Amino acid sequence: MWVGFLRVTAHPRAFTPAATPPSVAEFARAVPGAPAYRHLYGLADGTAPFCGQVVIAQARGTLVTDTSIATIALSFGAAVATFDRDYRRFDGLRLVTLSV
Repeated sequence: MWVGFLRVTAHPRAFTPAATPPSVAEFARAVPGAPAYRHLYGLADGTAPFCGQVVIAQARGTLVTDTSIATIALSFGAAVATFDRDYRRFDGLRLVTLSV
């Protein structure tokens, strides 16, 4: 699920300056070594929960990636750490909000 993270942090219109692909890749390799990191596998119920959330959120474009992340987090009872306010649209999703 690092796709969305890499897509946003390395995008020049999202951050100025944007992160470099090597720095994002280094971060993505380091995070799983953190004591609080919990690896989540795919959805046990297949695509049904994701498709349901796509309809509820009316997801299109970049919101599809957010919906995928939110659905997996909801399925496992995990929180999502984000700057993105779009995640507030997912009922029951626990958020760890970050500030700069």
